[in-house]
Amino acid sequence: MPPKCAFCHRPADSGEHLWDAWICRLPIFVGKEFIFNERITPSDPERQWPAKRMDRKKKTVCEKCNNEWMSDIVNNHSKPCMKNMIVSGDPIAIDPTCLISIAIFSFLKSVICDHAPPNQKPFFSKATRYEFRRSLSLPRTQIWVGCLSQFHSHHSICRMKYGWFIPHAKVGVGYRLYAFTWGVGRFFLQMLAFKSKSTRFRRQPVPLIDQGPFWDQYAIPIWPRVSTPVLWPPAKHLSSALVNQFANRFTP
Repeated sequence: MPPKCAFCHRPADSGEHLWDAWICRLPIFVGKEFIFNERITPSDPERQWPAKRMDRKKKTVCEKCNNEWMSDIVNNHSKPCMKNMIVSGDPIAIDPTCLISIAIFSFLKSVICDHAPPNQKPFFSKATRYEFRRSLSLPRTQIWVGCLSQFHSHHSICRMKYGWFIPHAKVGVGYRLYAFTWGVGRFFLQMLAFKSKSTRFRRQPVPLIDQGPFWDQYAIPIWPRVSTPVLWPPAKHLSSALVNQFANRFTP
């Protein structure tokens, strides 16, 4: 049986970009040569190959979803709000409307990537994913944004990390974590999602994680929802030496 679309009951017969087509067409990426490094699961060997374009796709959605409401997210949310931050590290005030748009984009890409590994149970429930298609409502997550250093050796980042979190030993409620890190050009985001190990506690409030003073210099929290503009970029820009540490910071 062919895999189902991540957001509906139809077959996953359409490839969704990890970095959207409009991003690949930006002048800063035209004419560049790219080296892709990919490891689908921790046990897989890392594959590396050269490419002349950055338009990597994952066949995890159906054509109808991809060409309709997902296309609207690109045109109405990600492109108008993220373009300037991708091409330049110049200061900008991200208004609350764009903060919501970035959060919507973050969840969309996190689901696409979460469905890429074969034979892996999706992190987000079918009900959560289908409701997102219908209303663009988000589950309880935390999201940060930051700036990649101009000396960063990568053109883009797309990382998925999974782990466990126990707030307090006496509570006995464990949470499965999914940390999704995505970036391109000068802009990056990270989304952290929680899911109770036991279905009995799924309706309880999920604890928020404090990233700590060191990472406060590199990543600005934008979700849960922020009602005032956020000044970007943060005080420090993420260097190549810190990328792996940042992507792994919640999932030891």
